[in-house]
Amino acid sequence: MALLIKIPHGEDTSVDAAKVLVIREPLPAERHQNPGVLATIWIGGAKIFSIESIDELLRKFDPLTKLARLSAPNNAVLLVGMDRVIDVDDASVLEAPGSTSVLRFGAEPRAPRQAVRESRNELKVIWQAAGLPTSVFD
Repeated sequence: MALLIKIPHGEDTSVDAAKVLVIREPLPAERHQNPGVLATIWIGGAKIFSIESIDELLRKFDPLTKLARLSAPNNAVLLVGMDRVIDVDDASVLEAPGSTSVLRFGAEPRAPRQAVRESRNELKVIWQAAGLPTSVFD
């Protein structure tokens, strides 16, 4: 189901809740380009910049898709589309400092992925509490 999301310049855009990978705080460069942006919605290779807060977006998306509130390596808040995660790996030395696990959203080498501070065990508990299969941790 698609939701209307407020974007800069007083416009709205439609976002399919089932396609959301991550909702996160904007990076400094994203804020520099769009000073009013409060959240970045990551849908595959596309990013949508919203003037709605992460909490506002959580209230909109939560009834339609399962989102896990996690922490980025820099402690920023992430809302992760749990249904879209296909694999969870331990972070390698190549990940950002503070990374413990990596969520993968596709099998191909260039597929989207998100490093998080939570361990595989912590993530597995979150998946179980949401009633989702834990096969992504095998």
